[in-house]
Amino acid sequence: MDFGFKPGMNFEAELVVGEEHVTRHLGEDLPLFATPYMINWMELSCVDFMRRSLPEGFDSVGAGIAVTHGAATPLGMKVKLKAEITDVNGAIVDFKLEAWDEECKISEGTHKRAVIEFEKFRKKVLKKAGQL
Repeated sequence: MDFGFKPGMNFEAELVVGEEHVTRHLGEDLPLFATPYMINWMELSCVDFMRRSLPEGFDSVGAGIAVTHGAATPLGMKVKLKAEITDVNGAIVDFKLEAWDEECKISEGTHKRAVIEFEKFRKKVLKKAGQL
């Protein structure tokens, strides 16, 4: 099934680093954008982008992510994600990711998502969990 995703499609997302996104180094003096929160934000941004195009009953699940986190971003600074689809192979959609704060590039990498039919996926998971 073709969901309309094509290489070259892209989007941007922004986030202001808040208390809920930071880890603290050197005590309370240095609150910085934490890597797990950065990765979560990147992935959820891709989820939101894909959901806008998927028909009812479909969603996507993460199938891989590999990103760097090469620069620290302090609490309160704005971060921008630039994401582009690089490949579509059936239900698999590959993204190139780059994130920048107000000063420099902080991250780059790739993310892979798989389109799923939710009810089929749900039944498979419940069966695996011994609940079906």
